[in-house]
Amino acid sequence: MPTTALTITDWRNRCVALARRTFDRVRRISPVNGDAVLYAFSALFALVTIYTSTNGLYQVWGRMALAPFAFGAVASAGLALFLRRARRRQLGHRLTPVQHRRAWVARIGVAVCVFVGALAIPLGMEILWRFDGVAGSHVQPEGPTVEVGGQDLVKGQDPYRKIQNVHHYVPYHAPGEPDTPGFLPYLPLMAVLGIPSDIWPNNGLSDARIFFTVTTLVVGSAALYLCKANGRRKIRALQALIILPLASLPLATGGDDLPVVAFLLLAMVLAQRRRPFASGIVLGIASAMKFTAWPLAVLALFAARNRKGERRPMTMLAGLLVVAVPTIFPFALRGPIALFDDVVLFPLGLSAIPSTAASALPGHELVLAFPALSRALPLSVGFILALVLARYLFKRRPGTVSQVCEITGVVMCALILLAPNPRVGYLLYPINFFVWAYLLAAVDGIALRPSGNSTTSSISANGPWSAKGKMVGMATTRMPASMVRGRRSSRRPRAANSASTATGQAVNFMADAMPNTSPERNGRRRWANTMARRRNATTGMSSPPVASGSDARGRITNAWTARILRRPLARQR
Repeated sequence: MPTTALTITDWRNRCVALARRTFDRVRRISPVNGDAVLYAFSALFALVTIYTSTNGLYQVWGRMALAPFAFGAVASAGLALFLRRARRRQLGHRLTPVQHRRAWVARIGVAVCVFVGALAIPLGMEILWRFDGVAGSHVQPEGPTVEVGGQDLVKGQDPYRKIQNVHHYVPYHAPGEPDTPGFLPYLPLMAVLGIPSDIWPNNGLSDARIFFTVTTLVVGSAALYLCKANGRRKIRALQALIILPLASLPLATGGDDLPVVAFLLLAMVLAQRRRPFASGIVLGIASAMKFTAWPLAVLALFAARNRKGERRPMTMLAGLLVVAVPTIFPFALRGPIALFDDVVLFPLGLSAIPSTAASALPGHELVLAFPALSRALPLSVGFILALVLARYLFKRRPGTVSQVCEITGVVMCALILLAPNPRVGYLLYPINFFVWAYLLAAVDGIALRPSGNSTTSSISANGPWSAKGKMVGMATTRMPASMVRGRRSSRRPRAANSASTATGQAVNFMADAMPNTSPERNGRRRWANTMARRRNATTGMSSPPVASGSDARGRITNAWTARILRRPLARQR
């Protein structure tokens, strides 16, 4: 009996279907239940950190953060149980507005308690122990490194020095300074957060971690205030930014990535609000702080649009260069080799001094097994990822901010997992990018993007059409998912999608045949007319068609649409 083997396409379709089902199940979890799950996993992470981490700072943080996360999980589970019972008592199993407000207040109160216990108290204790105990203890090397860079800026010295080839281990040599000879693996704007350490030396209030946390809170709060998403999505982004372990752990111990993440979030929100120049300025600030912001800064150009929905990548690029060039160029002109060594080669593990920021990820384990790949692996991984990304962007160019965040998250995951000297804390970048894709997906504006030989469109909540495909105006009707997304829905059989698919094809045909017209407006008017004709045929009533404009283009489009929709609609009947 002949057997058939599954092709790569079949495996890909199965994996995509499984991922969609999993995502749909996760999305159906209620907000309160989601809080309980996140806090429970955070408590488990803190418990595992206590017994498995080799870093004393991480163990101390785990002991202090375990109880707050456990409290958040128990309180959220209790709140979910209370709301379930309250729904059963109400008519229609729905909460009253007062109960909704009380539930929101309770969720915010639990989040504040977890934030205080998992970040504020550990941060304060670590700073107190650092300045009361042995100098240089109770802080990761990133904090003193930024402080030394800020002191160099205040004194007018170049913070970037050429790294000499050191063949032996360099012990911890000076209190309050990093345990490697002078280097600053960050770009100049990051050193600005270390300037207070020169103004108030040997003072706990000048600790760089305080300014990391304050910058993250201020910039992140501004971004969420400007975001048009609902509160359910905003609180998820806030949890990923300052509450969950991938944020609270580095902020309490000395990680400097969260301010960069906060500026990137603000830039994405401004891009979603169609402020390309302002978004470019914020991207320039993030890009002048750390090179980990560069992938999103490059891909964000695809989502640059003005108020009219027109692509403006050069406007965003101009805003980026206005900040990045004056900030980085003077240091690059003074010592280009030292800057390249400190900022690029050292984090990648290609400099004379090996980086200590290595975690047990696939790339690092591969280099340990085959030391000869220490230099070839990052170059080959970067080259292959660049080719794959270029091919993907050529076929499916992203048109919205949420799509840009998704693509950047995948790229950052691949880079971190396959880098020779990665740090597991860098995974906070792709995790936050995926959360932002969820945050900004509901408020993305109209975006035209090529898909093969046709043009598809996404619905804007800001325009005359709502996000659910409901037209606001003289005629109101519900459009199928195929017209909203430009493709057939995977949840229904092919036969049930014939009419809706034909309607989406009509929009694509008009976009190709009449490039000077708006495919959204013409296609949606045609759909409204089609629905009106169906109602008239069923009820025997006659009503005028939806207004499609007085110009000749609307009449020509009507005729072309009727020809395209005639056969599929007849089959459907």
